[in-house]
Amino acid sequence: MPYIWNIYEKSFTPYFASLAPKHQVNRHIRNPGKNKLSIFWQDTRTKNIMRFFHRYVLQNSKGYVTLILGMAMFMEWYWKKVFRTIYLYKNTEHSLEYAERKEAENIAWRRKTFPEEFEDEEEDEEESGEGDGDEEEEE
Repeated sequence: MPYIWNIYEKSFTPYFASLAPKHQVNRHIRNPGKNKLSIFWQDTRTKNIMRFFHRYVLQNSKGYVTLILGMAMFMEWYWKKVFRTIYLYKNTEHSLEYAERKEAENIAWRRKTFPEEFEDEEEDEEESGEGDGDEEEEE
């Protein structure tokens, strides 16, 4: 037997409703449940901001267009920054600075482990260092 709806909202009780079992009668009791809004949305500042946006930005065509353009510019800037950072992070080993730094590290390591390779360079530097000055070469 189906439920008998809305008998208490109407101002009469039909005969068959008074004979119906109580578990089949819907009484429409208003039982407010737990508030489904979080504390953030219940805050007065948040409500005021939402009211402002609804009244002055979304209802105003100039404000709406300005908001959309501002958001578009921000999103363009943000994604350019993200992709540029990713590109630079993944391609640091292809840059000139990285190559020069690695070469300097390699030379320093070779000077430390194989000093005999660089002995003649040190002698050349010493000889060239002695001849500084404004002396003219004689023929």
